[in-house]
Amino acid sequence: MKHKLATALITCALMFVGGSIAYAADHIGKALEHAGMAEAHGKDGHGEVLAKHAEEALKHAKKAEEEAEGETKQHVSEAIKHLEAGIEAGNKGEADSATQHIKEGIKHLEAAAEAKHGGGAHGSGSSSGGGY
Repeated sequence: MKHKLATALITCALMFVGGSIAYAADHIGKALEHAGMAEAHGKDGHGEVLAKHAEEALKHAKKAEEEAEGETKQHVSEAIKHLEAGIEAGNKGEADSATQHIKEGIKHLEAAAEAKHGGGAHGSGSSSGGGY
């Protein structure tokens, strides 16, 4: 009986942790989706529309940051800084500057997604995505 209870508790704990990992990864994906739309509008010179999409990306990035750990969290935190700067520039009508910040945010969100899936753990410190 004790073994069944212990097994049930361990199973529940693993499901909770696994769910949290999937939840963070889902928010990173949503943040990337909205950041990509923000970048596209920025390239078209639409700073205010960029800011609206970047705000949605920021909401998801902040939720991902709450769940993330280690290298993933570091990249999400850095992405948040760039998203915030992009929103500020976009709201001022500075589409070029805003777009550059969004691009940097996207790079960090992509690195966070890669680190989340174990891609950043091979010790090279590079997230170029090539060579495999």
